[in-house]
Amino acid sequence: MILHGKWECRSGHVNEPEAGEYSFFKCASCGMARWPRLWWAAGGGAVLIIFIVFIAGIIWPDPEKTYGGKCRKYILGVEGKVGEITDGEERSLEKLGKRLGFSGPEMERLCLVMKKLILKEKKEEYCLKPPGKNEITADEQKKIVLLAEIMGIPAEEEHVAGKGIMKGKLADVKSLLERGRYKEAEVLLSGLANIRGASSMLNGIKAPLNVELGFQYQNPGESPSAIVDVNSEELTGLTLTHRDNYRLFCSTGDRSFLYIFQIDEAGKVFRIFPDPVYNIEENPVHPSVRYQIPSKGDEWYYLEELSVGQKTTEETIYILASRWPARDLDEAYGAVYRSTSEIERKKALGHLRERLLSRKDFARPGIFFQEFVFIHRR
Repeated sequence: MILHGKWECRSGHVNEPEAGEYSFFKCASCGMARWPRLWWAAGGGAVLIIFIVFIAGIIWPDPEKTYGGKCRKYILGVEGKVGEITDGEERSLEKLGKRLGFSGPEMERLCLVMKKLILKEKKEEYCLKPPGKNEITADEQKKIVLLAEIMGIPAEEEHVAGKGIMKGKLADVKSLLERGRYKEAEVLLSGLANIRGASSMLNGIKAPLNVELGFQYQNPGESPSAIVDVNSEELTGLTLTHRDNYRLFCSTGDRSFLYIFQIDEAGKVFRIFPDPVYNIEENPVHPSVRYQIPSKGDEWYYLEELSVGQKTTEETIYILASRWPARDLDEAYGAVYRSTSEIERKKALGHLRERLLSRKDFARPGIFFQEFVFIHRR
């Protein structure tokens, strides 16, 4: 114990502080060390500090860990599938975040950090599995990519190693392009800009196709008209009857997939190109070649005669081209003709129109869209 600057050992010897540094730690008379008491005091203090920190952690937990832990629990699947946060869980997280004093952007950041950590853990789990060769199989790579997409991690945040993953990503982009989902493909490609193959796809969207379209018609007993550009004022208000003939001419500046549909106001649909009945050529079309449609030199298209009581209707020709096949248009057009009821047919026709006009809405030089309207008179 310490007595007014002095200290007493267990044997009762009093040590003077001025007796030297030695005497402060060890009794000058019997040699008994002062350390035992100091050691127990220090140990007791450390235990007390740890206990206080532990209790404080329970009473005042780390807000970021609290929010991140709840987010992780939901991502790993409490109600929905793994990687997905349900609407109810989203509301619960928002309430928790506000209670902890986080702003919207801070909550998004914490959730993103947790999603990336889960993705990293999943990759490590695959790498450490037997035989432990630090390899990820193609099937596992697809699972990782799918998990990242479900969690909504942007492509630029998805640090997935390996050529297989990148090939999988590019395959996904190609599938989107072939189904007319150009906006989604463009977003994905922006995060893969440095990957070989991605830049050419992105350039395929942005580089113009330089499509040239011509229209020619023939009235009964007369010579064919000149081939006129479909944007020419000369064709404004053009009126044709079932006795007249017409055909189209098209060329592109690059290898392309060309689609031409004709739809009237009554909902009658005719796919002009590709169509093996009237056209020898098929997709893809070659650059700088002017195609006549229908393809035989002496063939023309003509209109059906309107029913009695119907004076006029509008005929709209949709011309579309891109550097990828349009599988969504093939499916939508097929659905129109597979429909077995009028309600089903109208729904299928509406979907076809929506897919056609999606090209117009996207408006990129590499995704060509053109509408041409003329009047069909009885």
